[in-house]
Amino acid sequence: RVLMLNPAAQRILAPTRETPLALETLSPALLRAVESWRSGARLQVEAMPWRLQLTALGAGRACQLLLLLEDTRAQESRLQKEKLAALGRLTASLAHEIRNPLAAISQSAQLLEEQPGLPAQDRQLLGIVRNQSARLNRMVEDILTLSRRRQPDWREVPLRSWLPALLEEWRLSWPEASAVIAFSLPVSAVDAGKRRRGKPGLGHDLPGGGGGNGGIGSDDAVEVRIDPNHLRQLLTILVDNALRHAQPAQGGLQLNIALLRLPPADTPCIELDDNGRGIPAELQQQIFEPFFSTHPQGTGLGLYLARELCAANYCELSYSAQRNCFRITFPMERPLTAGRDD
Repeated sequence: RVLMLNPAAQRILAPTRETPLALETLSPALLRAVESWRSGARLQVEAMPWRLQLTALGAGRACQLLLLLEDTRAQESRLQKEKLAALGRLTASLAHEIRNPLAAISQSAQLLEEQPGLPAQDRQLLGIVRNQSARLNRMVEDILTLSRRRQPDWREVPLRSWLPALLEEWRLSWPEASAVIAFSLPVSAVDAGKRRRGKPGLGHDLPGGGGGNGGIGSDDAVEVRIDPNHLRQLLTILVDNALRHAQPAQGGLQLNIALLRLPPADTPCIELDDNGRGIPAELQQQIFEPFFSTHPQGTGLGLYLARELCAANYCELSYSAQRNCFRITFPMERPLTAGRDD
Protein backbone atom coordinates (compact mmCIF):
# COMPACT_ATOMS: atom_id res chain seq x y z
CA ARG A 1 0.00 0.00 0.00
CA VAL A 2 1.16 3.52 -0.79
CA LEU A 3 1.46 5.55 2.41
CA MET A 4 2.69 8.85 1.00
CA LEU A 5 2.95 10.61 -2.33
CA ASN A 6 4.87 13.82 -2.83
CA PRO A 7 3.24 16.45 -5.09
CA ALA A 8 5.31 15.49 -8.14
CA ALA A 9 4.39 11.79 -7.86
CA GLN A 10 0.78 12.75 -7.29
CA ARG A 11 0.75 14.77 -10.52
CA ILE A 12 2.24 11.83 -12.43
CA LEU A 13 0.27 8.97 -10.93
CA ALA A 14 -2.78 10.03 -8.94
CA PRO A 15 -3.80 13.67 -9.28
CA THR A 16 -7.13 13.14 -7.50
CA ARG A 17 -6.47 10.21 -5.14
CA GLU A 18 -5.87 10.27 -1.41
CA THR A 19 -3.43 8.02 0.46
CA PRO A 20 -3.18 5.32 1.59
CA LEU A 21 -4.20 3.35 -1.47
CA ALA A 22 -3.29 0.06 -3.12
CA LEU A 23 -0.26 0.15 -5.39
CA GLU A 24 -2.13 -2.09 -7.81
CA THR A 25 -4.77 0.61 -8.16
CA LEU A 26 -2.13 3.29 -8.63
CA SER A 27 0.04 1.43 -11.16
CA PRO A 28 -0.02 -2.33 -11.88
CA ALA A 29 3.38 -1.98 -13.61
CA LEU A 30 4.94 -0.55 -10.44
CA LEU A 31 3.37 -3.34 -8.38
CA ARG A 32 4.95 -5.98 -10.64
CA ALA A 33 8.34 -4.25 -10.31
CA VAL A 34 8.08 -4.23 -6.48
CA GLU A 35 6.99 -7.89 -6.35
CA SER A 36 9.88 -8.83 -8.62
CA TRP A 37 12.34 -7.07 -6.28
CA ARG A 38 10.85 -8.62 -3.14
CA SER A 39 11.17 -12.12 -4.62
CA GLY A 40 14.87 -11.55 -5.23
CA ALA A 41 14.46 -11.80 -8.98
CA ARG A 42 16.11 -9.42 -11.36
CA LEU A 43 14.14 -6.20 -11.47
CA GLN A 44 12.18 -6.11 -14.71
CA VAL A 45 10.94 -2.60 -15.36
CA GLU A 46 8.30 -2.51 -18.07
CA ALA A 47 8.08 0.19 -20.69
CA MET A 48 7.00 3.19 -18.63
CA PRO A 49 7.39 6.92 -19.27
CA TRP A 50 9.58 7.32 -16.18
CA ARG A 51 12.80 6.01 -14.67
CA LEU A 52 12.35 3.92 -11.48
CA GLN A 53 14.76 3.75 -8.54
CA LEU A 54 13.83 1.45 -5.63
CA THR A 55 15.33 2.03 -2.13
CA ALA A 56 14.75 -0.18 0.94
CA LEU A 57 13.98 1.72 4.17
CA GLY A 58 15.01 -1.16 6.45
CA ALA A 59 16.65 -4.58 6.59
CA GLY A 60 15.54 -7.38 4.28
CA ARG A 61 13.18 -7.33 1.32
CA ALA A 62 9.96 -7.22 3.35
CA CYS A 63 10.56 -3.70 4.70
CA GLN A 64 8.98 -0.48 3.53
CA LEU A 65 10.23 0.90 0.24
CA LEU A 66 10.85 4.31 -1.25
CA LEU A 67 10.09 4.49 -4.97
CA LEU A 68 11.72 7.34 -6.86
CA LEU A 69 10.15 8.13 -10.22
CA GLU A 70 11.77 10.45 -12.73
CA ASP A 71 9.64 11.54 -15.67
CA THR A 72 11.91 11.09 -18.69
CA ARG A 73 9.58 12.31 -21.44
CA ALA A 74 10.37 16.02 -21.19
CA GLN A 75 14.09 15.35 -20.76
CA GLU A 76 14.26 13.02 -23.77
CA SER A 77 12.29 15.49 -25.87
CA ARG A 78 14.65 18.31 -24.88
CA LEU A 79 17.75 16.20 -25.63
CA GLN A 80 16.33 15.19 -29.00
CA LYS A 81 15.69 18.83 -29.92
CA GLU A 82 19.22 19.78 -28.86
CA LYS A 83 20.70 16.96 -30.95
CA LEU A 84 18.66 17.98 -33.99
CA ALA A 85 19.65 21.63 -33.53
CA ALA A 86 23.35 20.70 -33.31
CA LEU A 87 22.99 18.43 -36.35
CA GLY A 88 21.27 21.24 -38.24
CA ARG A 89 24.08 23.69 -37.50
CA LEU A 90 26.71 21.13 -38.55
CA THR A 91 24.99 20.15 -41.79
CA ALA A 92 24.31 23.78 -42.72
CA SER A 93 28.00 24.60 -42.21
CA LEU A 94 29.05 21.61 -44.31
CA ALA A 95 26.54 22.50 -47.02
CA HIS A 96 28.01 25.99 -47.35
CA GLU A 97 31.51 24.52 -47.61
CA ILE A 98 30.43 21.95 -50.23
CA ARG A 99 28.54 24.40 -52.42
CA ASN A 100 31.48 26.27 -53.98
CA PRO A 101 33.65 23.27 -55.01
CA LEU A 102 30.51 21.51 -56.23
CA ALA A 103 29.68 24.43 -58.52
CA ALA A 104 33.25 24.37 -59.86
CA ILE A 105 33.04 20.63 -60.58
CA SER A 106 29.69 20.98 -62.35
CA GLN A 107 30.81 23.96 -64.44
CA SER A 108 34.08 22.26 -65.42
CA ALA A 109 32.21 19.13 -66.54
CA GLN A 110 29.83 21.25 -68.60
CA LEU A 111 32.72 23.09 -70.30
CA LEU A 112 34.49 19.81 -71.08
CA GLU A 113 31.31 18.41 -72.65
CA GLU A 114 31.29 21.34 -75.07
CA GLN A 115 34.73 20.40 -76.46
CA PRO A 116 34.53 19.28 -80.11
CA GLY A 117 35.57 15.78 -81.01
CA LEU A 118 35.08 14.41 -77.50
CA PRO A 119 34.90 10.57 -77.51
CA ALA A 120 31.49 9.10 -76.67
CA GLN A 121 32.83 7.29 -73.60
CA ASP A 122 34.31 10.50 -72.17
CA ARG A 123 31.06 12.36 -72.87
CA GLN A 124 29.18 9.63 -70.99
CA LEU A 125 31.53 9.91 -68.00
CA LEU A 126 31.13 13.69 -67.94
CA GLY A 127 27.36 13.22 -68.00
CA ILE A 128 27.65 11.04 -64.89
CA VAL A 129 29.75 13.75 -63.18
CA ARG A 130 27.17 16.40 -64.07
CA ASN A 131 24.18 14.31 -62.95
CA GLN A 132 25.76 13.39 -59.62
CA SER A 133 26.76 17.03 -59.07
CA ALA A 134 23.13 18.03 -59.63
CA ARG A 135 22.03 15.41 -57.11
CA LEU A 136 24.47 16.72 -54.49
CA ASN A 137 23.35 20.27 -55.22
CA ARG A 138 19.71 19.31 -54.55
CA MET A 139 20.77 17.80 -51.23
CA VAL A 140 22.70 20.96 -50.33
CA GLU A 141 19.67 23.11 -51.19
CA ASP A 142 17.38 20.94 -49.05
CA ILE A 143 19.78 21.12 -46.10
CA LEU A 144 20.09 24.89 -46.40
CA THR A 145 16.30 25.18 -46.60
CA LEU A 146 16.02 23.26 -43.33
CA SER A 147 18.70 25.34 -41.62
CA ARG A 148 17.29 28.75 -42.57
CA ARG A 149 13.62 27.91 -42.18
CA ARG A 150 12.02 31.12 -41.01
CA GLN A 151 9.29 31.67 -38.47
CA PRO A 152 5.86 31.12 -40.08
CA ASP A 153 4.01 34.24 -41.19
CA TRP A 154 0.48 33.03 -40.51
CA ARG A 155 -2.33 34.40 -42.64
CA GLU A 156 -5.94 33.48 -43.30
CA VAL A 157 -5.80 31.46 -46.52
CA PRO A 158 -9.08 30.65 -48.38
CA LEU A 159 -8.11 27.28 -49.82
CA ARG A 160 -11.01 27.08 -52.25
CA SER A 161 -9.65 30.01 -54.27
CA TRP A 162 -5.97 29.73 -53.26
CA LEU A 163 -5.45 26.18 -54.59
CA PRO A 164 -6.77 26.88 -58.14
CA ALA A 165 -4.53 29.99 -58.23
CA LEU A 166 -1.53 27.82 -57.32
CA LEU A 167 -2.43 25.29 -60.03
CA GLU A 168 -2.65 28.11 -62.57
CA GLU A 169 0.78 29.30 -61.43
CA TRP A 170 2.13 25.78 -61.95
CA ARG A 171 0.53 25.61 -65.41
CA LEU A 172 2.81 28.44 -66.50
CA SER A 173 5.96 27.62 -64.50
CA TRP A 174 5.81 23.81 -64.05
CA PRO A 175 4.01 22.35 -67.09
CA GLU A 176 5.20 18.76 -66.53
CA ALA A 177 3.43 18.74 -63.15
CA SER A 178 0.37 20.67 -64.30
CA ALA A 179 -0.20 18.18 -67.13
CA VAL A 180 -0.92 15.30 -64.70
CA ILE A 181 -2.76 17.16 -61.89
CA ALA A 182 -6.52 17.29 -61.43
CA PHE A 183 -8.16 19.38 -58.71
CA SER A 184 -11.46 18.34 -57.16
CA LEU A 185 -13.94 19.22 -54.45
CA PRO A 186 -16.33 16.71 -52.86
CA VAL A 187 -19.97 17.31 -53.74
CA SER A 188 -21.92 18.85 -50.87
CA ALA A 189 -25.47 17.77 -50.08
CA VAL A 190 -26.81 21.07 -51.48
CA ASP A 191 -24.87 20.81 -54.74
CA ALA A 192 -25.81 17.14 -55.13
CA GLY A 193 -29.48 18.12 -54.85
CA LYS A 194 -29.03 20.77 -57.53
CA ARG A 195 -27.49 18.20 -59.86
CA ARG A 196 -30.38 15.81 -59.30
CA ARG A 197 -32.73 18.63 -60.33
CA GLY A 198 -30.70 19.18 -63.48
CA LYS A 199 -28.84 22.26 -62.24
CA PRO A 200 -25.03 22.23 -62.35
CA GLY A 201 -23.36 22.54 -58.98
CA LEU A 202 -20.13 24.32 -58.24
CA GLY A 203 -18.35 21.27 -56.82
CA HIS A 204 -16.61 18.48 -58.71
CA ASP A 205 -16.83 14.77 -58.08
CA LEU A 206 -14.01 13.31 -56.01
CA PRO A 207 -12.69 10.08 -57.55
CA GLY A 208 -13.67 7.05 -55.57
CA GLY A 209 -16.67 8.76 -54.00
CA GLY A 210 -14.53 10.76 -51.54
CA GLY A 211 -14.03 7.85 -49.15
CA GLY A 212 -16.86 9.03 -46.91
CA ASN A 213 -15.38 12.49 -46.42
CA GLY A 214 -17.48 15.55 -45.79
CA GLY A 215 -18.69 17.77 -48.60
CA ILE A 216 -17.64 21.33 -49.40
CA GLY A 217 -20.52 23.72 -49.87
CA SER A 218 -20.38 26.12 -52.82
CA ASP A 219 -20.17 29.06 -50.37
CA ASP A 220 -17.50 27.46 -48.14
CA ALA A 221 -14.15 29.24 -48.58
CA VAL A 222 -12.43 26.69 -46.26
CA GLU A 223 -10.21 29.27 -44.57
CA VAL A 224 -7.16 28.02 -42.67
CA ARG A 225 -4.47 29.94 -40.80
CA ILE A 226 -1.08 29.05 -42.27
CA ASP A 227 2.00 30.58 -43.88
CA PRO A 228 1.03 30.53 -47.60
CA ASN A 229 4.69 30.29 -48.68
CA HIS A 230 5.16 27.25 -46.45
CA LEU A 231 2.01 25.67 -47.88
CA ARG A 232 3.20 26.33 -51.44
CA GLN A 233 6.57 24.75 -50.65
CA LEU A 234 4.89 21.80 -48.92
CA LEU A 235 2.61 21.04 -51.88
CA THR A 236 5.52 21.46 -54.31
CA ILE A 237 7.50 18.83 -52.38
CA LEU A 238 4.59 16.37 -52.40
CA VAL A 239 3.89 16.83 -56.12
CA ASP A 240 7.59 16.53 -56.97
CA ASN A 241 7.74 13.37 -54.84
CA ALA A 242 4.88 11.88 -56.85
CA LEU A 243 6.53 12.80 -60.16
CA ARG A 244 9.79 11.13 -59.07
CA HIS A 245 8.53 8.03 -57.28
CA ALA A 246 5.00 7.12 -58.43
CA GLN A 247 5.07 4.21 -60.85
CA PRO A 248 1.66 3.47 -62.41
CA ALA A 249 0.98 -0.16 -63.25
CA GLN A 250 -0.15 0.98 -66.69
CA GLY A 251 -0.62 4.24 -68.52
CA GLY A 252 0.70 7.63 -67.49
CA LEU A 253 0.83 9.22 -64.07
CA GLN A 254 -2.37 10.81 -62.77
CA LEU A 255 -2.26 12.99 -59.65
CA ASN A 256 -5.35 14.31 -57.90
CA ILE A 257 -5.41 17.15 -55.36
CA ALA A 258 -8.64 17.25 -53.38
CA LEU A 259 -9.91 19.79 -50.85
CA LEU A 260 -12.34 18.40 -48.28
CA ARG A 261 -13.56 18.48 -44.71
CA LEU A 262 -13.26 15.49 -42.41
CA PRO A 263 -16.04 14.40 -40.04
CA PRO A 264 -17.00 14.66 -37.28
CA ALA A 265 -15.59 18.20 -36.74
CA ASP A 266 -15.44 19.27 -40.43
CA THR A 267 -11.65 19.50 -40.16
CA PRO A 268 -10.15 21.04 -43.34
CA CYS A 269 -7.65 18.89 -45.21
CA ILE A 270 -5.90 18.52 -48.55
CA GLU A 271 -5.34 15.08 -50.04
CA LEU A 272 -2.90 14.17 -52.80
CA ASP A 273 -3.35 10.73 -54.36
CA ASP A 274 -1.95 9.17 -57.51
CA ASN A 275 -2.41 6.03 -59.59
CA GLY A 276 1.01 4.63 -58.68
CA ARG A 277 1.66 1.32 -56.96
CA GLY A 278 1.98 2.95 -53.53
CA ILE A 279 4.66 2.67 -50.87
CA PRO A 280 5.53 -0.89 -49.72
CA ALA A 281 4.32 -1.69 -46.20
CA GLU A 282 7.84 -2.36 -44.92
CA LEU A 283 8.95 1.17 -45.92
CA GLN A 284 5.99 3.23 -44.73
CA GLN A 285 7.46 3.86 -41.25
CA GLN A 286 10.66 5.30 -42.80
CA ILE A 287 9.42 7.67 -45.48
CA PHE A 288 9.52 10.75 -43.21
CA GLU A 289 13.01 10.01 -41.86
CA PRO A 290 15.84 12.29 -43.06
CA PHE A 291 18.10 10.92 -45.81
CA PHE A 292 15.83 7.92 -46.51
CA SER A 293 15.01 7.51 -50.19
CA THR A 294 14.14 4.65 -52.54
CA HIS A 295 15.13 6.68 -55.61
CA PRO A 296 18.76 6.42 -56.76
CA GLN A 297 18.84 10.18 -57.37
CA GLY A 298 16.82 11.14 -54.28
CA THR A 299 18.22 13.11 -51.34
CA GLY A 300 15.84 11.66 -48.74
CA LEU A 301 15.04 15.14 -47.36
CA GLY A 302 11.87 16.06 -49.25
CA LEU A 303 9.23 14.34 -47.10
CA TYR A 304 11.20 15.11 -43.94
CA LEU A 305 11.17 18.81 -44.85
CA ALA A 306 7.45 18.55 -45.71
CA ARG A 307 6.63 17.17 -42.26
CA GLU A 308 8.79 19.85 -40.62
CA LEU A 309 6.88 22.56 -42.50
CA CYS A 310 3.61 21.03 -41.32
CA ALA A 311 4.81 20.88 -37.72
CA ALA A 312 5.86 24.55 -37.86
CA ASN A 313 2.31 25.47 -38.90
CA TYR A 314 0.56 23.11 -36.43
CA CYS A 315 -0.65 20.87 -39.27
CA GLU A 316 -0.35 17.11 -39.64
CA LEU A 317 1.10 15.28 -42.63
CA SER A 318 0.25 11.59 -42.91
CA TYR A 319 0.26 8.81 -45.50
CA SER A 320 -2.63 6.43 -46.06
CA ALA A 321 -1.57 3.13 -47.62
CA GLN A 322 -5.20 2.09 -48.14
CA ARG A 323 -5.90 5.04 -50.43
CA ASN A 324 -2.27 5.67 -51.52
CA CYS A 325 -2.50 9.32 -50.61
CA PHE A 326 -0.78 11.99 -48.55
CA ARG A 327 -3.06 14.05 -46.33
CA ILE A 328 -2.44 17.51 -44.87
CA THR A 329 -4.81 18.11 -41.96
CA PHE A 330 -5.33 21.64 -40.66
CA PRO A 331 -6.31 22.07 -37.01
CA MET A 332 -9.48 23.97 -36.18
CA GLU A 333 -7.62 26.05 -33.57
CA ARG A 334 -4.10 27.47 -33.74
CA PRO A 335 -2.02 30.30 -32.25
CA LEU A 336 -3.05 33.75 -33.48
CA THR A 337 0.47 35.20 -33.67
CA ALA A 338 3.84 34.03 -34.87
CA GLY A 339 6.04 35.71 -32.31
CA ARG A 340 4.54 39.12 -32.99
CA ASP A 341 1.24 40.97 -32.84
CA ASP A 342 -0.91 40.59 -35.96
